[in-house]
Amino acid sequence: MGDPLSALGKLGSPETICDPDGRGEAIDRMTLVGMEIDIFQDAVFAMSTTSPHWEMPSGLRVRDDARQE
Repeated sequence: MGDPLSALGKLGSPETICDPDGRGEAIDRMTLVGMEIDIFQDAVFAMSTTSPHWEMPSGLRVRDDARQE
């Protein structure tokens, strides 16, 4: 069921973000070119992308209108 969280280490080190949503909990965020991965209690709980180069686990990608399919 996917790679373990430790596999993300090859992408770099996360930055701790203090209480981003007002719940009193800090998260770790990995910011890559065009993608953010949020980690809470050693689990990925959110991913977002603005780049067509990243595919979400569901297979969805951001549409790039400059490319014709």
